[in-house]
Amino acid sequence: TIMITLEPGDVPCYMLLEQLQVPRVIGKAGAIIKELRQESGATVNILDKQLPEALQRSYHVAFAKSSEPRALQSAVLGLVRNARGPMAFKSL
Repeated sequence: TIMITLEPGDVPCYMLLEQLQVPRVIGKAGAIIKELRQESGATVNILDKQLPEALQRSYHVAFAKSSEPRALQSAVLGLVRNARGPMAFKSL
C-alpha cells in the first residue's frame, strides 16, 4: 500500500481506471508509468485498496500530484492517453 503525502503547494488528481486499463498505464515491468513520471516530472502511482472491497476487482485509482501545473497536466494527459489507447484524443 502506497502512503500518499502532500507537500504544501501539491495539487492531487485522482482518476478511476477500469481493471483492463491498468496494464496499459503501467506497461511491461512498469516501463510506461516510469516513462510518464520522467516525462512529466509529477508523482504518478496506481493505488490499490483505495476503493471499497466490492469495487476493487473492477477498478483501481490512478494518482498524480505536483506543485507545477504543467507537470500535473502532462501526467493527467499521459494517464488518459495510456488508459484509453492511441485513439484517446481523436474524439476530443
